[in-house]
Amino acid sequence: SAVARSAVSRHQARWSLCGQEITYLGTTLRLTDVSKLLLSEYRRARRLLFDDLLFGAAELAAVEAWRLHDDLDVEDYGGSWLTDERNADMLRGSEDALLRQIEQRADLRKLFVGERRKETGAATLRREAMAAYEADVQEFLRAVVPLLFISPMPPLRAPEFLSITFSNTGGRRRSMFVWEKMLMIHVRYRKSAEQTGK
Repeated sequence: SAVARSAVSRHQARWSLCGQEITYLGTTLRLTDVSKLLLSEYRRARRLLFDDLLFGAAELAAVEAWRLHDDLDVEDYGGSWLTDERNADMLRGSEDALLRQIEQRADLRKLFVGERRKETGAATLRREAMAAYEADVQEFLRAVVPLLFISPMPPLRAPEFLSITFSNTGGRRRSMFVWEKMLMIHVRYRKSAEQTGK
């Protein structure tokens, strides 16, 4: 343990003596740049979400967290703000909204819809288009990460961040809630609790 305390990690962040700059893996960031970084990543995440992932569909952009209702005590499997009856009118049609956008717009049909199956006549989605869409999802998540890690709360570690769920599963309750008109992430993993069992 003495070696562990004295050894310097290869990926160690270093603060400047003035306390206004931090350097990590050759990149230096001034504290005054943090708000610019957050605003830039917020704008990028918003553009990716609304323009690319939601195909610019205005009706989907109307679903805002502050309008949603949630029951923090819901424990049934799959339960979340998505299943709360008070949100039914606002969420009606959202489950297949992206497919409707693809059906209604010629440019999206050409991009996403492949050949029809001979046996059923059903259209298939092109694998290449789905792979590109998934790449956009990953870019969106990459833009969201700084917003979660650079915040007033302690930073989330990988086990905390990767265990976030939006609905109840068979083994545990969800970690995303709508609370006091804001989206709340409640993580149940904590490094100290995991190590000590308390």
